[in-house]
Amino acid sequence: MASELSKSTVYFDGSCPLCQAEIGYCRRKVQSGALCFVDVSATGAVTPEGITQQRAMERFHVRASDGRVLSGAAAFVEVWSRLPNWRWAARAASLPGASAALELGYRMFLPVRPFISRLFGRVLQLQAVNDGAKRVAGALDDAPMMGGDRKVDQVASLLLSCDAARAEHGGRGYARGAKAHRHPKAFVTRPDIPEAAKVCCG
Repeated sequence: MASELSKSTVYFDGSCPLCQAEIGYCRRKVQSGALCFVDVSATGAVTPEGITQQRAMERFHVRASDGRVLSGAAAFVEVWSRLPNWRWAARAASLPGASAALELGYRMFLPVRPFISRLFGRVLQLQAVNDGAKRVAGALDDAPMMGGDRKVDQVASLLLSCDAARAEHGGRGYARGAKAHRHPKAFVTRPDIPEAAKVCCG
């Protein structure tokens, strides 16, 4: 029980690509056991008492280790205090007027968050398309003498792994995305790919 009370719980919107990236950073940087994370966009997610799921998705919330439910800038400050490289920011937030300024900035950010999140998600999708195209093209270049069936199998395997990576960003399958963006090295434009592999493009 003491271990659970020492943690702060972060409630985040997992349907938001920008929020996902922020939480991913926190997961990598936080010391073991300092934070736990709850995706409030998930079906059946448990939100803080008195906070609806919609409200929890619209505004950032954290339950501090002492049981207080913080939101907005105060919630970010609590998270910063748990990240070794961000404790300076938490200390700075305690200066006179800093907390109010941070909260004002956060409230100004909220109306444009959906737009920024969609833009950020689109950038991630395009990056995934380019990375996937490079992987497929590189694999084919490394095996120029590979038989047709084996080449198709390798392409299919790479497509599955690329699609899995892109799914978390809400993007289309890699094969269709690569075709749409006409990546110069995408397999859909290469004449040495067996016809069976090209069918994967749909």
